[in-house]
Amino acid sequence: MSTQTEIQTRLEMNRYGHPVEQKKQATLVLKTGLGRNTYRGIPKGRFGMKKFGFLVRKIWEASSKDDPYADLFLMRIYDLTVKVRNKLRAISAEHEGLLKQHPGMLLDVCLTEKPYTVPLYYGTPYAFIAAHMVADFDRVVQVMVAVRHFGLLESRFVTQKISDARSLVYQVLAMPFRWHETGITRQDIFLNKPLAEEAKKRMGNLPEPVLSRAAVPPFHPGF
Repeated sequence: MSTQTEIQTRLEMNRYGHPVEQKKQATLVLKTGLGRNTYRGIPKGRFGMKKFGFLVRKIWEASSKDDPYADLFLMRIYDLTVKVRNKLRAISAEHEGLLKQHPGMLLDVCLTEKPYTVPLYYGTPYAFIAAHMVADFDRVVQVMVAVRHFGLLESRFVTQKISDARSLVYQVLAMPFRWHETGITRQDIFLNKPLAEEAKKRMGNLPEPVLSRAAVPPFHPGF
């Protein structure tokens, strides 16, 4: 039986799990050019947050219609995003430590006079988590620029570290492009319809725990 809290939560969400009649807004604040360009998908052809948010929304909606492959991709996107965020924060923490290892000097990351701010209106939690990841990358750039500026790490090491961090972010932003919209449902698979075979050819085998719903996305449109 649902608790009163669960019932109220459902009333405040529409059929896709989006907040209903709520005006809450998030704002992403980026303090480096690389952070801004990564968010926007610059240079042209790079994966950016706008396209990521759009595609994840389509996957989310397919999940709400019982597409097991959509469930699988939401889980994969979430798991990879969390792993990348942990790595980015570890990089920041490690090199921020360098700024604190100099007695007699107070060193800090460089301040930004005009940060890039953008309001976020994503329809899924996964897009917001990815936006957090972009902010984590932005912090990495800030810290790495600071340690180079203060002569604590050579330019070539800083450039490589930032490049590696950005590659991690792009791995996440590219994931939704691997999903194919087929309109499949679990019932199609149980009935062994041709659509099930087509989906398998395009996206591979479906793990049994996902098919049976023993494993579900951490943020599921159907709760």
